[in-house]
Amino acid sequence: MKNTYARYLQLQRLLSAQTQRTQSDDELLFIIIHQQHELWFKLAIHELDSAIKSLMKEDAHEGDCIIAFKRLSRVSAIQHILISSWDVLATLTPDEFFLFRETVGKDGASGFQSTQYRVLEFKLGLKYRSVEFELPSGQMRSVDLFANIESEEEKAALGAALEAPGIYDAVIDFMARHAPVLAIGDPPTRDFSRKHPQNAAVFMA
Repeated sequence: MKNTYARYLQLQRLLSAQTQRTQSDDELLFIIIHQQHELWFKLAIHELDSAIKSLMKEDAHEGDCIIAFKRLSRVSAIQHILISSWDVLATLTPDEFFLFRETVGKDGASGFQSTQYRVLEFKLGLKYRSVEFELPSGQMRSVDLFANIESEEEKAALGAALEAPGIYDAVIDFMARHAPVLAIGDPPTRDFSRKHPQNAAVFMA
């Protein structure tokens, strides 16, 4: 079978994945924005995995550090795209969103349930198993991040990311082995599923 642009990118499959549930002309915008978010999440996770692997290699050297820096620069660019994409969604008014809001939120569906978003947070160093927030009534509610995972495969991926070292841990590991002047000592060993002792998370500008 001839390799064409459409076949290589599986465009037929990709462009048929936007299933609208209402007659609203604005629902397609909402779907595409969030689908492209998930695609960028996938790429950012891939780049972070590569950076972490490069820094934590047993024989990591300066070249691996350069590779990690390039990967993190790419993640930073992805973050800028994700942030700027909200400008497009902002063209949707509350009244326009209301026309398909109940369909979007049926059965409690929410972007909060994105497994990839949580994995990305874990890779960046923000580790937690549940989140608490205050309801309009003033009551506090705790939500287990694993409670709304659709498949065992996704649950396993989220659990693995929670327990694995994030990019912050990888940087500390690399510096401990290659920058003795910093007097970090041996690479630290700890429970990676818990927040870093300094509550540190990596944010790239």
